[in-house]
Amino acid sequence: MSRVVNLIADAEKTNSVLSHDDKANVTATTQRKSCSTVLVMDIPITNITTEEVIDDVSSILSSAVNHPKMLFFANAHTMNLAANNPSYRAALRAADHVFGDGTGVRWAAGMRGVKLADNVNGTDLTPRLLSTRQPRTASYYLLGADPKTIHNAAHSAQKRFRNWRLAGFHHGYIQSDTETAAAIERINQVAPDMLLVGMGNPIQELWIQQNLDRLNVKVCIGVGGLFDFWSGNFSRAPQWLRRIGHEWLWRLWQQPVGKFSRYLIGNPLFLVRAFSSVKADGQRQTSPTPTSDQTPTPASRVDESHQQGAAHYPAGFDTLKTITSETGV
Repeated sequence: MSRVVNLIADAEKTNSVLSHDDKANVTATTQRKSCSTVLVMDIPITNITTEEVIDDVSSILSSAVNHPKMLFFANAHTMNLAANNPSYRAALRAADHVFGDGTGVRWAAGMRGVKLADNVNGTDLTPRLLSTRQPRTASYYLLGADPKTIHNAAHSAQKRFRNWRLAGFHHGYIQSDTETAAAIERINQVAPDMLLVGMGNPIQELWIQQNLDRLNVKVCIGVGGLFDFWSGNFSRAPQWLRRIGHEWLWRLWQQPVGKFSRYLIGNPLFLVRAFSSVKADGQRQTSPTPTSDQTPTPASRVDESHQQGAAHYPAGFDTLKTITSETGV
């Protein structure tokens, strides 16, 4: 818990709330991306297939990169965290790409009339990427999980992915600036092409964003609980369940206590937030802009709060908000 508090405190020194200029800059960055995006609760989701992501990453690895690229994945839980955490929301918006992971994000995009091309998630994308042959032997580094889990995950990956070179690994229990500097030094000494960070949300994205300028890598990817799967701590859902975007049911079955609030409370809350965000955007587009001598209308006040990344809720969901704030959803 202290890691989350420290990371958020550090991030809020520079971007606790996105200003209008900040949001304009991020929007401009989004527009410069070659792929189309759909805005889901103020987070630009890149609409792309898994194969296209693999091609893009391969292109990055084979070229000279002056600054590491940040690739993140967003599911319903990610969006709920971002709705309550301006620093985390800013980290997601600063990424080169955020990919839609799961049925919830697909439904939210559909509310805006956009059909996502694929369910792009780290647990499927990363093994497929590491199974590809690169023009030269590319390398990767694993950062995250506890010492035993990351050791087992690294051993499994080294045997499984022969086309890539495992440059090293380090656990994710990094508590201080000194430990952070030491971990970064180890990473930079071996200079991997790709850094896979599995610390969970929001720690991994905040850590990547705050240390990006210090990393001698080409690509940083937040992979969530991937190392737990590679180490054998948990099993993946059957292929048919993953294909229809409901792997969360399998995770809930495996970890009913730990995942109850995230899925059974968090998923409906996310859909409420997504719908309310679409509704608020519709109000912004249809409401008249007040002149300087007019008192702002309720619709224009919604516009101001939306521009600052605030979450919107329809009446009657105060109880749901209270429950989720107490459970950490």
